[in-house]
Amino acid sequence: MKAAYADPPYLGLAKEFYGDLHPNAAEYDDPMTHKRLIERLSDEYEAWALSTHVKALRAILNMCPEDVRVMAWVKGFASFKPG
Repeated sequence: MKAAYADPPYLGLAKEFYGDLHPNAAEYDDPMTHKRLIERLSDEYEAWALSTHVKALRAILNMCPEDVRVMAWVKGFASFKPG
């Protein structure tokens, strides 16, 4: 089985978080860049995973094949919140 994992700059946050680190980061603020990545993953791999953030999930899911499955990873604590 050929599998892949993609962790691109998150949709809508690429330039803000990666603009100083990578000259092409802003491309990932365009939904079509994510769509092309998903199409490539679907064409080239039997299984794949893609990381995104909660605010972009609805847009990203609309770009995925109908049989896609969603797995949520939840951080049960955050250091900025007391308790």
